[in-house]
Amino acid sequence: MEFHLAHRLVLFPPNYVNIARYLTHYSSTVNAYASVQNTLSAIKTFYALYQVTINVNNPIIDMYMKSCRRTMSATSQPKSPIQPAHLVLIPTVLDQDSPLHKAFYSALLIQFFSCVRKSNLLPVSSNHIKSQKHLKRSDLVPTEDSLVLVLPWTKTLQNKSNVYTIPIARSPGAVINPVKTYEDFIALNPAPANFPAFSYISNGVIKILTQQQYIDVLKMALERLNIPAASYSSHSVRRGGTSALFECQIQPQLIKHHGTWRSNCYTRYLTFSHEQKLKPTQALIHRFNHLFQ
Repeated sequence: MEFHLAHRLVLFPPNYVNIARYLTHYSSTVNAYASVQNTLSAIKTFYALYQVTINVNNPIIDMYMKSCRRTMSATSQPKSPIQPAHLVLIPTVLDQDSPLHKAFYSALLIQFFSCVRKSNLLPVSSNHIKSQKHLKRSDLVPTEDSLVLVLPWTKTLQNKSNVYTIPIARSPGAVINPVKTYEDFIALNPAPANFPAFSYISNGVIKILTQQQYIDVLKMALERLNIPAASYSSHSVRRGGTSALFECQIQPQLIKHHGTWRSNCYTRYLTFSHEQKLKPTQALIHRFNHLFQ
């Protein structure tokens, strides 16, 4: 409003050129594209309070937001990926008698192996549980060869007539065993089928593992391992799982399907080891040796 007054612009009816002007001004004061997205959402809410609907897909706004995303993406620093070695080390610094820590580690393995989004994995708080969005106990279905995650809603699948399934293979005797870890966890922490998947029992009361608790325990564990926790977030787990799938030479289309991506944006999450980076030149050398020896 101050911006409109300072530049003698009218608020009503909404003018998309003026909205773009304000977003241009605001984007110069922040570093993250997500902040601009949030501001656009706030503008939409402001007009909705006055029963005025604005189209955020308006060509002017859409063109500006695309430009903004391109120019601001360079300033965002992606979080480091969780590596398989982290999954082995983290339990060594957790309290094995803590139901919270057991819930966290089970959720960590499920997220890494399934590449699910934080928004599906856990609720924001115990007061903001959405049964159609967050994994419930009944959404993790044991079968003979796997534990199947049933997702009725994802960021890229919002049609309630469909569900998305991600099976995690059983692996008896494996060093890292997400299925057994989860089944051991729920055996010690029984909860109704409609409760969040990673509910745990503390002092006889069922509690809910929230997104913030998950992040806090992850950072605490990394700090105990002398790993810079500030470089990691819950998204590090999804990114690490994606990179691990790629390193296992899983075909790109299957990675895309597994992580519920509609586009190829998952390629931004991939990290390459030194050994992987050597492969192009090793292939060239092998080819030349074959041709000229």
